[in-house]
Order: sequence, then C-alpha cells, then structure tokens
Amino acid sequence: MAPRIRKKSTQPQADEIIQIGLRLKASRTALGMTAKDLCMILGTQPNTFSQWETGARTPAWYVMVKYSRIYQVSMDWIYAGNPVGMDGELLRKILLQWAQQNEEE
Repeated sequence: MAPRIRKKSTQPQADEIIQIGLRLKASRTALGMTAKDLCMILGTQPNTFSQWETGARTPAWYVMVKYSRIYQVSMDWIYAGNPVGMDGELLRKILLQWAQQNEEE
C-alpha cells in the first residue's frame, strides 16, 4: 500500500486569521471610519465585519477587493502584512494604529 500524501492546506490558520483581523481594524481606524459606516459602504453586516476584525471569521475576498479599491489599502497588507505599494501617509497611520493595538494586548 502506497503512503498517503497529505496536501498542504491553503486555508489560513487561526493565528493568521487573527492577524488579518487586526490589520483590518488598524486600517479602518487609521481611515477614521466606524465599523458601522464601513459596513454600509461595503454592503456587509456589522456583526460579520466585527467577526472579521476579531478573527472569528475569515474575510470574504470579494469584499476585501472592494475595500482595497475604495480605500487604497493593499490586499497584500490585509492578507499577508506586506505594505508594498501603499500610500506613505496612509501606511504611517495604519502602522501607528497597528502598534497601538499590539500594545493593548
């Protein structure tokens, strides 16, 4: 009998999902948006967005594409923490929020 080969999961792990949520929250806060206002613009439910920010659920990629296009927050930043290609001033604000969040934990 041949050994079974396990496929590597392409699904984000729990800690990655939490980091995605923290980056979303830092980005939203840096933009000066409330979750309620952002949900209205993106067409999502407030409890869904809250679950994304807390890491309880993985954000829907198609909503994040819309978010990325409207607010110029790169998909690389949201999903991988790579800020390449982002506006310098917005990035500075986001990283400041990111640092404040990490201090609170």
